[in-house]
Amino acid sequence: MMSAQDQTGTGTSGMPGRPDGQLRGAGGGDAHRGPGLWAAVLAFGLLVVMTAGSVKVLRERGGSADDGSSRPFGLVTVVPKHNADGNIEAVAVLGGQRFEGGTVEFRSADAVAIMGHCVLDLRNARVLGEKATIDVVAIMGHVEIIVPADWEIVTGDMFSAGAVRNLARRTQAENPTKVRIDGAVLMGRLDVRR
Repeated sequence: MMSAQDQTGTGTSGMPGRPDGQLRGAGGGDAHRGPGLWAAVLAFGLLVVMTAGSVKVLRERGGSADDGSSRPFGLVTVVPKHNADGNIEAVAVLGGQRFEGGTVEFRSADAVAIMGHCVLDLRNARVLGEKATIDVVAIMGHVEIIVPADWEIVTGDMFSAGAVRNLARRTQAENPTKVRIDGAVLMGRLDVRR
């Protein structure tokens, strides 16, 4: 026969129990773990895949992920790649770069910062037609877009899990140029200013 003292230390299946009647071991309260480790591993894997894909796209477009001109701290000024269609491409991956458009005619622009800092200076750019679009991707990075005084920047299709600040929504110009910004900000930041 078991005494009352022995029975409090044993669960219904003979496994050691706690005084509140809960079992220890498989399925018990002490064995439960949250998704923290698996979520961290998944997030790191996703980050590696995104970075590798971005470097591949950059190299296919004729650039280089590390051409010796980029430094991890501070911005290096470069001329963005633009084509005859009026599209400007400015990409900063794992570094900081400032892209100065000069007096280019532009219809659309792509500004990408992946764990980096991309500044796209369009103060001297001229828009082809009545309106233009800028596509932004900021993944754990910071994109700054500097626009002329006569541009009105409208936010279009934007997915944001970060900070978006548009200081160029309104202008005092009589015939403002409409420019639309689309894109995604994931754990990053987008600033539009004059």
